[in-house]
Amino acid sequence: MRVSALKYPKIFLTENGLEANDDLIFYEYKGYLFQFNIKTGEKTRIFEEPYGYYVILDGKIIPIKTSEKKEIFDQKYNKYNKILDTILLENKSTSLIYFNGNFLQFDKPNYYYVNEDFISLVYDDKTLAIDKNTLEKFKVPIKGNVIGRYNDAIIVKDNNNIIYIVHNNDRQLLGICSSEAYYIGKLGEGHLILCGNELKFYDKESWSYLGRSKTHFGHANSHYAIIPNYENSVILNEDLSVIGKLDRLISAYIIDHTAFILNEDLWLGSLELNNMIEPIEIERENIGYKLCLNNKYFSLNFSKFDLYYEKTDESCYIVEPKYLISKNQAELVAELKSPFHNYEIKLPVLEYKRPIIDIFDKNLIVALDGGKSNLDPTKNAILIAKIKYNIETKRKINIIIEVDRNVIELPIDNGNDRTIDIKVPVSIIDTNNKILRIFIKHNNIKELVREYLIKPEERSKPKNVDPKILTKVIDNECIKEKIISDEYFTWTSKESSICEYNSIVVGKLNDHITLEGKEFIIDSTYREVEIIKENYKRKYLIIGIENPVKINGIMIKENSLIIQFETYYPVEILYGLHVCRGYNIKLCEFPLDPIADKIIFKSYIGNIIVRTEFHILDHIKSYIKEAIINAITVKQQLENIGLL
Repeated sequence: MRVSALKYPKIFLTENGLEANDDLIFYEYKGYLFQFNIKTGEKTRIFEEPYGYYVILDGKIIPIKTSEKKEIFDQKYNKYNKILDTILLENKSTSLIYFNGNFLQFDKPNYYYVNEDFISLVYDDKTLAIDKNTLEKFKVPIKGNVIGRYNDAIIVKDNNNIIYIVHNNDRQLLGICSSEAYYIGKLGEGHLILCGNELKFYDKESWSYLGRSKTHFGHANSHYAIIPNYENSVILNEDLSVIGKLDRLISAYIIDHTAFILNEDLWLGSLELNNMIEPIEIERENIGYKLCLNNKYFSLNFSKFDLYYEKTDESCYIVEPKYLISKNQAELVAELKSPFHNYEIKLPVLEYKRPIIDIFDKNLIVALDGGKSNLDPTKNAILIAKIKYNIETKRKINIIIEVDRNVIELPIDNGNDRTIDIKVPVSIIDTNNKILRIFIKHNNIKELVREYLIKPEERSKPKNVDPKILTKVIDNECIKEKIISDEYFTWTSKESSICEYNSIVVGKLNDHITLEGKEFIIDSTYREVEIIKENYKRKYLIIGIENPVKINGIMIKENSLIIQFETYYPVEILYGLHVCRGYNIKLCEFPLDPIADKIIFKSYIGNIIVRTEFHILDHIKSYIKEAIINAITVKQQLENIGLL
C-alpha cells in the first residue's frame, strides 16, 4: 500500500508493536512536506514554505527547481509528472524516474503507466517494467500496463483493455476490463482481478463475479485471499469458501499462512490463516449461555436493558435473560468487537424455565400472654417451614419471605431439587389469617414467585408448671423473675423491691478499700466504679480526701506535749493513754509520755472515719538537737569557771 510519499520506512510487526527503521516523509495539503515517526506518532513539518516537489539523495532532501522547465542535477526537463509516489521528468530523449530514494534513467518511452507496484514504460514494440519493491527490470512483449506478477508469470493489461498472463513470451487471455484493473493474486488454480470495484475470478477460461470491493489493497497467495469490501471484508480459501470475516479493513498482505491486515484506524495486526480459531465459543449454560473469548483483542458488549451478564474470569461471560419470572423474554444480543471486527451475535432464547419454589410443613406460631421468642426476645412469633426450590441460573439469588411486615432474606445455593429448613422469629400484630409471599431477588431485581394463605397457631403460657426463679440486683432495685419456657417461647413475670446500699465511699488518697470482694486504690478525688456479677450490678462513688488534718507544729514545753493543727471535721486525737476530742479545735496539750512515740488523728466525715498517724520523733528532732547543743554549751561554760 503506497501513498504520496517521498520516502517509505521498512515497518516490522513485533511482539512490542510496530517498529520502523526510519521515518515516513510525505506530502500533504498544498505541497507541504512532513516527517512522521512511526513509533512515537510525532509529525513534524520539514519546511516552513512549500517549495514544490523533492527528491532524496544521500540522505538529503533536494528540491526540484521550478522555472520554465523543471531542473535537477543541472539538467532541465521539459515535461514533469507525479503519480502516487513516483516523479517522472522527461526531455527530448531521456526519462528520469524517482521513487522512494531511487533514481532510474531510461530512454524516453512513448507513454508510461504507474501503479503501487510497477512502472510500465511503453515503447514501439514492447513494455519495459520496473518492480518498485525489488527494482527488478523486465520486458513484456505487449504494450500495456503491468498490474501484477505471479512467480514467472506477468499480468498485463494492454491498450485495448485486454488482460493477459504472459509467461516466457507466451500469452494467455484472461479477460477484458474497461475500468481500472488491479491484480489481487493467484488463488488455487485461478486468478483474482479487481475491475473497477467488481471482484472477478478467472478459472478454466471463465469469469466468476465474487462481489464488490471498496479498495484494491486486497491480496491473494494461492492458498488464501483477503478482500476488503463495502460491508465485511472476507477471507477466502482456495475453494472460494469464506473462512472468516473482518471489519473496517483497508489493506491486507499474505505471506505463506500469515496475513498482515490494516484497518481504518491504522491498527496493524497479524492473522494465522491456517489456524482460524473462532474468536468466541458459545455454550448453553442453564437458562442462558456461556461466552468465552479466544483472543485478548476481542471484547463483548451487551444490551444492558434486556440481559444479565457477569464476567466469570478473564475471558468468559455468563449471559442470561434479565428477568427470571417474566415470560416475555428478550432476544439475547451481544456485540463482538476488536480492531478488525464489529458485529452482533444474536442468540435464540432458550426454553423458558420458570424458577420453582415451594413451601412445605409451614407453620406460623404466635405466643399469647406476652410470650417472646427464644431466638429473639424482641419477637413474639416463629415461622417454621421447609423450602424446596429449583432455580437454574449462575447469578446470586436470595429468597425473600414477607409476612405481616416481616421481611426475611435468605441467601441460597443455586441448583436443582435443593431443600432448606427455616425457623425464623417474627413479629405478628394479631392472629388473623396472613398472606405469605415468596420472592426471588437478584441484582436489585425483586420478582414475586408465589403467595400462600397461612393461619397462625396460637400458643398460650403453659399452666401447672413450676417457674424458674431468677433474682437480680441492679443498683437499688432487687428483681425477682419467674420464667416459664417451652421449645419456642419464654414467658417472664417480674417483682421489684428496693434494696438500699451505701453507694458513696470516702477515703484518704492511696488507701486500699474493698467493695463487693473487689479491691480498689483511692487514686483520684472523684471516681465512679461499677461492680458486675451474674444477675448483679451496682455502682459506687469513691471520693478521695488528700489529708483531713494539717499539722502546724508539735512542741515540748516543760512536761507537756503541745500539738497545733487545722481540720474542718470532728476529730479525736490519741496520744498514749491520753485523748483529746472536739470540733473546730486547733490545739491539744498532753502530759509528756516517754513511752508513746506516735499521735493518732481520727477524723469523722459523716459515717466515715479517716485515720491519720504521725510519729513524734519526725516532728521533735529539731527540739532534741537544740537541747543537745544547749547542754554542750552549758557544760563548756561550767568547765571554764572550774565547776566541772
